Amino acid sequence: MKKFLLLSLFIFLGTIYSNAQSSNDYVGAIKLNDTSVITYRVNFKILKGVVSGYSLTDLHGDHETKSTIKGSYDENTKLFSFYETGVIYTKSPVSQNDFCNIYFQPIKVDFAKNKDIKGKFYGKFSDGTKCIDGEIFLNAIEKVEKRMAKVSKKINNSKKVADSIKEKFNNLKILDTINLNVLKKNEITSVLTTSKTIKFHLYDGGKVDQDVITLLIDGKIVLLNHEISDKKEIVEVPVLKDNTRITIISKSEGTIGTTTAVIEIVDAINTIKTVTSLNKGEQTEIDVVRKSN
Repeated sequence: MKKFLLLSLFIFLGTIYSNAQSSNDYVGAIKLNDTSVITYRVNFKILKGVVSGYSLTDLHGDHETKSTIKGSYDENTKLFSFYETGVIYTKSPVSQNDFCNIYFQPIKVDFAKNKDIKGKFYGKFSDGTKCIDGEIFLNAIEKVEKRMAKVSKKINNSKKVADSIKEKFNNLKILDTINLNVLKKNEITSVLTTSKTIKFHLYDGGKVDQDVITLLIDGKIVLLNHEISDKKEIVEVPVLKDNTRITIISKSEGTIGTTTAVIEIVDAINTIKTVTSLNKGEQTEIDVVRKSN
């Protein structure tokens, strides 16, 4: 049982930590003052002292949320700080005025030497009301990548690990990207946008194995029994009202595991890369929420 739990943990970490980019990429946790701990990740670039990027809270959890971050970094004093400015997508119930944004307090960080970020933060709602306080503990993702490479090598060389598990582990690494959002059954993912049109790019990101889906917009069928291939199928969704619901139903699991269709959600500002994880007959939903400027 212990071996199974450890293997499951390694696979989970692999879906989070693989394929880091050249920008600053850190992963760790938020510790709230009530002692609660929530997984947290930031990815950002620094250009002429300006910090820009995104954060991910509760990675692969029921309340996973991706937010835009902005901040500053002084090359002379090495003072670094950032704050969350708006939600890109979330799996929490949506109320645009109720998200608690993190304001990370200035700390000294030499990014050329230090691979850790540790410091305090406070949280504010959009109206300025304080919500939560706590600490953030982050490690450079390259550290974890090295560990994952060793784990991957051991798994693939082990005679005690079934080939099906090895294949699953490798497929997860192929499908994973820095923006990965797993769409699970009976789950609603809300994408917030100011665009008048949003595009859905559907394709198979790994080995093409005849996954079949049906896609509906507000209950109307747009793609019926569509077989996912390596060629992108593009569906345009007009954002004409406050909430537009996209439903994806698995009609066939293909030959390798669950239905794993890659869906890129693209608006004028963001590209959110998602992947379904559905058995035949299961469905997941995406709400396109018109965001107030």
